[in-house]
Parts: sequence; C-alpha cells; structure tokens
Amino acid sequence: QQSTFILCLNATINLNLMLKRINQPLSYVKT
Repeated sequence: QQSTFILCLNATINLNLMLKRINQPLSYVKT
C-alpha cells in the first residue's frame, strides 16, 4: 500500500507542477 500511495503522491505533485507551468505563461500573456 505504501508504494502505491507514494506513486499517487508523485503523480499529484507532477500534475501540480505541470499546471503551474501551464498557468504561468497564460497569466504572463494576460498581463
């Protein structure tokens, strides 16, 4: 169970980083 939990945690962290990278250029273009 621990290994799957760590995998899910890493996946969520990667998703958050990707969303931040996508949102940064968009907000930069808006301003």
